[in-house]
Amino acid sequence: MVIELAGLPGAGKTSLTTSMATPHVGRRDFSWVEAVLARPDWPVTSAAFRLASAIRPFRLYNLLRALKLIFALRSYRRGKRRLVIMDQGMVQKLWSLVIETESYPPHRLEAVVRALAPYAPDHLVWVSVSPALAAERIASRSNGNSRFDGKAPAQVQARLQQAEETYQLVIGLFTKHAGLPMLTLDGDADLASNARKIDDLAAMYLAGPERP
Repeated sequence: MVIELAGLPGAGKTSLTTSMATPHVGRRDFSWVEAVLARPDWPVTSAAFRLASAIRPFRLYNLLRALKLIFALRSYRRGKRRLVIMDQGMVQKLWSLVIETESYPPHRLEAVVRALAPYAPDHLVWVSVSPALAAERIASRSNGNSRFDGKAPAQVQARLQQAEETYQLVIGLFTKHAGLPMLTLDGDADLASNARKIDDLAAMYLAGPERP
């Protein structure tokens, strides 16, 4: 039972998960720790490295991002009455691999999603903010570690607009190949209100085996 958060840098994913975690400390059926050992799947490994190798311009860092995507599978344990909520899952890591590229073979991106489909989260929560607001938040934070931190807001906004298009492409492929359902939250809304909506979604999963 996995719920994965996704959204542009600055959307507030980490703040949201932190807000949600506080009332659930000590619950055995709630997990916030990515510490599940599992053998990386060969089809995913092969597809991810083929995509990373084909991205232009080629950078060794692309291979590192592919490795992070592969090892994200270790965070997906499905157990009875156990819920995992992640703000840096496979959708985010695949987006991170293909963003800001001059070119890549679309069929290789789709091959990665097909290989990841059996491991896809049960539900995706998209935290939606405008590129302008995301750029403003990134500029105002002092401890961010994304590739957009430390750059001029106007430059960041322009790059995030393209990044959002890439994100929607990745999400569309997961919807196509994994039937991934999605809940959209307004990233500019009250933090507690958004947390309650995810909590309600989580409660539906904990109540029974059927996907909402």
